[in-house]
Amino acid sequence: RQMCIRDRYYAQLALDPTLSDPELLVKSIDNLSYRARRILLPWSAYLFGFGQPNWVMTAFALQNVVCWILLGILLWRWFPPVDGDRAFRWLGIMLSIGTCFSVFSALVDAPSLLLLALALKWIEQGHHWRASAVLALGGLAKETNLLGAAALSPTDWKSAKGWGQAVLRGGLVALPLIAWFAILNLRLPAEGTLAGARNFELPLVDWGKRTAELWRACVSDQIDWKYLPGGLATHISLTVQAVFLLGWWRWREAAWRLTVPFAALMLVLGAAVWEGYPGASSRVLLPMLLGFNLLVPRGRKWMAILILGNLTMWFGPCLLYTSDAA
Repeated sequence: RQMCIRDRYYAQLALDPTLSDPELLVKSIDNLSYRARRILLPWSAYLFGFGQPNWVMTAFALQNVVCWILLGILLWRWFPPVDGDRAFRWLGIMLSIGTCFSVFSALVDAPSLLLLALALKWIEQGHHWRASAVLALGGLAKETNLLGAAALSPTDWKSAKGWGQAVLRGGLVALPLIAWFAILNLRLPAEGTLAGARNFELPLVDWGKRTAELWRACVSDQIDWKYLPGGLATHISLTVQAVFLLGWWRWREAAWRLTVPFAALMLVLGAAVWEGYPGASSRVLLPMLLGFNLLVPRGRKWMAILILGNLTMWFGPCLLYTSDAA
């Protein structure tokens, strides 16, 4: 399988997850300090490959496939294949553009979703310390996973004791990533550009620009229709998911607490995340899809919303072989 250039950067990290030669890595990896934050998958590939370069590369390429299979099995907890409604929600996650592109390109997003789903399972079962450990690992896979620690909040939001425990667990969840950041600051040379500077903007500014861009593309035929439907489906689905999660207050539901921070994140995403067809937003906001499918009520009156929130499932597999869908 051929990896796009973005993935070769993370693959190179898997060959040297200890960053033993940072000056060489800076020359070969774009924005090393930014990419090196997400060290969990490079480390796991290195360990599963026993440090042998060929084995490490094989392990790195296969990790997403294994995580995708495990995610599908774990999702049966909430979506057992007993009727069409549950099967649709399961497929909506498994075949979404964000999930498919992560698996195809060996990115960090599908494994991150697996870790968040596992943490959710344990929170629902009352195993909060296990969930905290998984969320801490998730932060090393992708820094935005730390938003999922909101699920550790007490179901009774007025409970002072519950909040004390939640703050303690949240601090422990963030600790590994903070420690890794400190190591990176010590080991890596200063870079000239601020990594990730275009990832954030004032609320709804770049969401609005993206909406206008898609509208212009539709009416002026600026974008090849080979790619535009996936971009439209992504933008519509993410907007529906965010509106639902932000407007459907379900504090006592762990799934809502886990995923609503990602809906808030969507409001401030910058141009670097929105641009492209379908764009990185389909992967960055993938946890919203899990919460959306878990929380949308069953019934005919909700069917239109459910379908709109899962539009990308019709385009995910189709976009795997389009090199521009990054």
